[in-house]
Amino acid sequence: MQNNFTVNSAQSLAKAHAMLDQHFKENGYTKYQFKHDAPATLPMNALLHVWLTEFAAHLIKCKPEDIDDGAVEGIKRTMKLACYHETGQPWLVYRITCPLTGKSKIDVTSSAKWTKGEKCFFLDYLQAYAAKKGLILESQGEYKKLQDKQHET
Repeated sequence: MQNNFTVNSAQSLAKAHAMLDQHFKENGYTKYQFKHDAPATLPMNALLHVWLTEFAAHLIKCKPEDIDDGAVEGIKRTMKLACYHETGQPWLVYRITCPLTGKSKIDVTSSAKWTKGEKCFFLDYLQAYAAKKGLILESQGEYKKLQDKQHET
């Protein structure tokens, strides 16, 4: 059984119910743990893409406006994989299976589907990674407010 899953639609709820039902039939008594989290916001998504553009430009040594969509997607994918390899966060990857061939592979998840907590985790990772490469990514907007709140004593 999948260790974690997201329920964000009637379809994903039905799938989760079927999976839990099957697991219970096979294993009997089981404990489950649930977590509620809000979806990430558009400003956080925008900040992620600004940072990815700035980081790609820093690495290529050009202006951010010279970065094309392919470079942004490339750095985004690379950073998701790096984050997964370093942290093991299961929400960063999922299994893709082709119904026609039966072949499957692990791929990175869409950041648009991440929760606010997951997006913050990845932004923290990206900010620290970029700093190691000589680029300071400035916290802004909602993300900065969440960081400030987290560090209040």
